[in-house]
Amino acid sequence: MGMDSIGEYIQRMSIRQISILMCAATFFAPMFFWSYPVRDGGILLEIGFMILSPTWTYSASYPRYMDGFQFLNLDLLFSISMFTILPILYAILVIRYCQGNNTSKEVLIVAFLNVALPLFLGLTPMVSNFLSYGAFTYTGIIPIQLILGYLIVKFQDSPLDGLQWDDEQDSSKHVVTWWMG
Repeated sequence: MGMDSIGEYIQRMSIRQISILMCAATFFAPMFFWSYPVRDGGILLEIGFMILSPTWTYSASYPRYMDGFQFLNLDLLFSISMFTILPILYAILVIRYCQGNNTSKEVLIVAFLNVALPLFLGLTPMVSNFLSYGAFTYTGIIPIQLILGYLIVKFQDSPLDGLQWDDEQDSSKHVVTWWMG
């Protein structure tokens, strides 16, 4: 399945279908991966990990009471709430873009913040774990929702945003204006 067929499918989607797809990607797709060293008295035993979504989590290793799959864990929902606000806002802006209420520039700004904030906050534990234990641990986003929203904005036409992507313009008028707004 090439990008042309994906683009054709996305162009045929209704606002309701886009809304359902973005809500499913926002609330049920994994959005954040957190890995951490499990230590006992300063000795590295293993690398544990947690995969987070706004509605479910999967954890392996420490703490043992959180091992496995959990649906609607209220303790974790409150602790990851700052990571769920921007994805929800991003989903809303993608839907509003398709309705003609937002520009692609506004969607891109929130998409950038959606990536930058978790990666910036994830750098501290990654560097700390590497320096302390010599263990590389990744803490950051899983960009399923971001990629899905990007494809929708790329292939959907918005009445408010008259700009075209560079591959949709003919060579005589080749100007990349979408990224610069």
